[in-house]
Amino acid sequence: MIIDSKKKLISLLKTCSGILYDLDGTLFDLHVAWGNIQQYIYNHYKSEYGVEIPVFNRFYAMFDFIKKEKGKDVVQFYLNYMKEQEYNAVKEKKFSPTWLTNEGLDKIGELIRFDTFYAIISSNFHETIMEVLTQYEMLDKFQIIIGRDDVEIAKPNPEGILRIINAYNLKREDVIFIGDTITDEDAAHNAQVNFIYVDNLQKFLE
Repeated sequence: MIIDSKKKLISLLKTCSGILYDLDGTLFDLHVAWGNIQQYIYNHYKSEYGVEIPVFNRFYAMFDFIKKEKGKDVVQFYLNYMKEQEYNAVKEKKFSPTWLTNEGLDKIGELIRFDTFYAIISSNFHETIMEVLTQYEMLDKFQIIIGRDDVEIAKPNPEGILRIINAYNLKREDVIFIGDTITDEDAAHNAQVNFIYVDNLQKFLE
């Protein structure tokens, strides 16, 4: 369910047992050169295999294509490259906290029940997430962190969300996922949990 009003948001925050957060674009802006990374993969694949990767609307769809055509090992080669580029950008502190990190988490904390836990479900790699949270001394805020390399299939596949739901025996209607992209929305829809765009969250809580 899409949370599209302040009234609905406040009501759900008071009863929810778990809040799941995306990372890049939601808690932090990583400013990773995703376009350059994608272009490198397209160019390298064409040079290596003589075939162009089709243009997809979703970033991770190219990995589905590569897996189908060349197998998991080739996919892992490109994921390793992406992981290195992503992590290097974060190590160089080329990222910034968003409103949610600066103010929003505190405002949410005033509304939720005492036993609501926080988790991260991100397409960023686990090592990257840990580095970002460590730099901002936020590791203790999140009980569970699931990155791209912790799941078999990336969002919008609901694998990461469902893993948390099953591990903690949660009711789906008591879970809220906060993100910034249609991929996040689709992942929430596929897992049948509540979803709100971070921009709407800010609008409703300010």
